[in-house]
Parts: sequence; structure tokens; C-alpha cells
Amino acid sequence: MRAMRWLELTSGLAGAAVGLFQLRHIVFDPISSTSSSTGQQRQVSLVESGDIPLITVISLGLVAVVLLIAAASAIMHSQSGHVFWQRALWIAVVLLVVYSILAFGTIGLLLLPAAILMLLAALFSLGTHTPAPQ
Repeated sequence: MRAMRWLELTSGLAGAAVGLFQLRHIVFDPISSTSSSTGQQRQVSLVESGDIPLITVISLGLVAVVLLIAAASAIMHSQSGHVFWQRALWIAVVLLVVYSILAFGTIGLLLLPAAILMLLAALFSLGTHTPAPQ
């Protein structure tokens, strides 16, 4: 039982770390090149481009919130074993996996490793179910 809780905790934290790192990569690493008036090519990130659509900001913000909720739920469930945290973890994981599949052509592929790690945390949470007190 302890091993399953440890695996749930570890994969939940790893999934959050990978997901947040990928979000940082999406937002701050160069994604396109522009040319200046002197003809020099310059790589710019999403933030430097200055024209971030509102839907992109909302989408990335929601992904970050879902990652943090999944990580917090994995931590809380692995420590307490309460069903509430297990349900919160499963809801967050389903949202993350569905988003990764729907956005597969854009950023979903980058978030897929985090979604898989979070799915592992949710699956490990099934092995840590404690019986209700009688």
C-alpha cells in the first residue's frame, strides 16, 4: 500500500513539473523569426511577439490551473486517502488528457507526457483506496 501511495505522489509531482516546464517552453522559448528593417533575422517568443490572442492566454492559464489541481490532489490523496481528493485527481486528469488529445496538432503533443504521468498518478490512486470506517 505504501508503494502505491509513493508512486501516486511521485508521478503526480513529476507530471506537474513536466507540464509546467512545457508551458514555460511554449510561452517563453522562441517560436518564430522576424526580420528587422536592417534585414536581420531575429527569433521571438510568444510573449515577445506581443500579439497573444486572448483565447491562448485563457487556454494556457486553464492548463496551468488543471496541472496544479491534479498535483495538489495527488499529494493530498496520497497522504490522506480521502475519496474527495481521488475524485478531484480523476477529474483533472480527464480534463488534461482530453485537452491533450483535442490540441494534439498544436500544444497537445507537448503536454502529452504530463498527461500520461498524471494518468499514472490517477491509476495508482486506485490501489490506495482505504475502506470507510464502520
